Amino acid sequence: MSQPRFQDHRQHIIDIYEAALGAVDPYNSVRQALARTAERPGTGTPQSGSRLWLVAAGKAALPMARAAADQLGDRLHQGIIVTKSSAAVPADLAERYPELALHLAAHPVSDASSVAATEAVAAML
Repeated sequence: MSQPRFQDHRQHIIDIYEAALGAVDPYNSVRQALARTAERPGTGTPQSGSRLWLVAAGKAALPMARAAADQLGDRLHQGIIVTKSSAAVPADLAERYPELALHLAAHPVSDASSVAATEAVAAML
């Protein structure tokens, strides 16, 4: 039985771990998925010039919405982000993404903020 070619096992494990985390990063995942969809005709890609609305909800809503906004650019007309009230919100979110409205909602038990966020999504759609 031959020995592995690498000697730094600890670094190899760290590299695998970091690659796994990178593969499931919400920002990267959404950005790559939208890029792949745009490259394939007939996959539900909106026509050029069409306006898009975005709803992002959940723990990963902030990075997913940012990725969609970055990938879609001017085609993104309006969006709503609904995430838990304890989420770390980037200080420049409103400045960088003025088309996205942020709603912080209670989690895991819903309250008035959760209802207000849901009503905002329903009103936009």
